[in-house]
Amino acid sequence: MIAAILGGLILGAGLREAHSRLTSVHAATALTLFQQVCTSWARSGALPAMLQHDLDFTVTEFGMTWIDRSTGWAASIGRGCGVTNQFVELDPEERAAFTEAASLYVLRAYPMLREETVPPPQGFTSFRLWASHPRDDPRRWVVMLFTADAIEGTLTRWVISSPHSA
Repeated sequence: MIAAILGGLILGAGLREAHSRLTSVHAATALTLFQQVCTSWARSGALPAMLQHDLDFTVTEFGMTWIDRSTGWAASIGRGCGVTNQFVELDPEERAAFTEAASLYVLRAYPMLREETVPPPQGFTSFRLWASHPRDDPRRWVVMLFTADAIEGTLTRWVISSPHSA
């Protein structure tokens, strides 16, 4: 009985911690940008109307980029669509919350994708890839989530290629 109570307390504490990590402002902003911009773009190839009103616009090495001024997160459309923390440095807890939330989103939103085991390229501290089809299949599209050391700090990026361009 005591073991069951202790087990329940430990499980409850773990769930509370996971919930607080998933509800961090940075993770929530990145998820919202990915859903509103990248998922929409990948499904239809169209840019959502909200981009022209709610976010700042610039062009970066990633392509056309819209920045959430309050958090520094950005969504870019170029060769694929991605969200990144290129305008804000994340602490390790924020980065962990974001990568956990992004991974869960991929699993739920794209159940047809299969994770491939890929060693991180040089300079990357983490690299995950989910793909629709085998590597040489022309229908292939992917979702990537990676962290790399950049000149300005550590960059985390979440990218989807368009199923429509495949």
